[in-house]
Amino acid sequence: VRAPVIVAVAALGPILYFLWIWKYSVNVPSWDDFDAILSYINGDFPGRLSGLLNQHNEHRILVTRLAAELCNSLAGCVNFKALIAFGNAALIGIFALYCIEGRKHHLPLAYLPALSFILFAPTPWIHTMWAMAAIQNIVVLLLSFLALFLFLGSRGIAKPALAMIAAALAVFTSASGIMVFPALLVTLALGYNRREAAQRRRFISIAVVALCFVVVAASYFSGYTSTVHDLGAPPIAATPANFLHYFLILLGGAFPGGIWVSTFGGAIFALLAATSVTRGDFRRSPVLFAMMLYLLLSAGAMALGRFTFGLEQALEPRYRIISILLTATLLELLLARSPQAANRATVQACILTLAILLLVQSTLAAQRPMRK
Repeated sequence: VRAPVIVAVAALGPILYFLWIWKYSVNVPSWDDFDAILSYINGDFPGRLSGLLNQHNEHRILVTRLAAELCNSLAGCVNFKALIAFGNAALIGIFALYCIEGRKHHLPLAYLPALSFILFAPTPWIHTMWAMAAIQNIVVLLLSFLALFLFLGSRGIAKPALAMIAAALAVFTSASGIMVFPALLVTLALGYNRREAAQRRRFISIAVVALCFVVVAASYFSGYTSTVHDLGAPPIAATPANFLHYFLILLGGAFPGGIWVSTFGGAIFALLAATSVTRGDFRRSPVLFAMMLYLLLSAGAMALGRFTFGLEQALEPRYRIISILLTATLLELLLARSPQAANRATVQACILTLAILLLVQSTLAAQRPMRK
């Protein structure tokens, strides 16, 4: 199959996804949009700018409020349909980063449609009707992925500096963004190299990331007020099995089905993540390895803060975006580790078939609540 045909098929993913958004999104606030966006934007300008970093639940939603300010200045009002499109547009950037990583590891172009159908499946359909969730849950993933890509995928000073800016913005988009720093530190620590020059660069990198981590965390938690989502740590000692179950459901949320299907899928993903460590993916594919760690740490932090609310909550559509990106990340790591298998037509056909089935199933499942 020629490259233009493959690219055209891959383009169907984002095209169908944004047609979905155009059809189902409305210029109406939902849930946290009232407090996080409307209450803020209704304040006096420029006085309200002092509240850009104000806490919302456990988050500092700087990027959400800046997007609302930009929309308000351009249109004269807050258009929630535009904000939803903005948040979901971050998926295009995430798709581009996966494509670059795939090309870096010489993965066949034939995987492009499968990657597209996985990322643009409307499994987290709530992002097409909830502006704050779209910005907070998707943009934070783009900024975190970009930070890892810039820091681990390049040398020099400029790109790592931009990486730290992207990481800081991720933290002030959603609380889960703070996990980009531990993911970076662990990947750098594992990437041992016997050459003295390489060792020196590694120690300098670790020191820079650690310093930025301390500065950003101190800024984030300055004046921080504890919320109900911070109360998961004490109960974990009493019910560790519930925490683990919630965590596995979050990891396997991309799998269609109920609690036990997602739990089984999450257990498979956890095993694949463990083999990624033993197979040395942190040297072969440091960016993808760090992204995998970031997603695991984000799911762990989310489970810690929410597992006491019940296992059903882990299946909420907005949380499934983590599992979707984990699916794409582990797929690329496995294919990069086995180039011979990646070039087999049967393997390519099987992966594409599974991606199409996921796209069709998630579309059919999402239509039911969207039509209510």
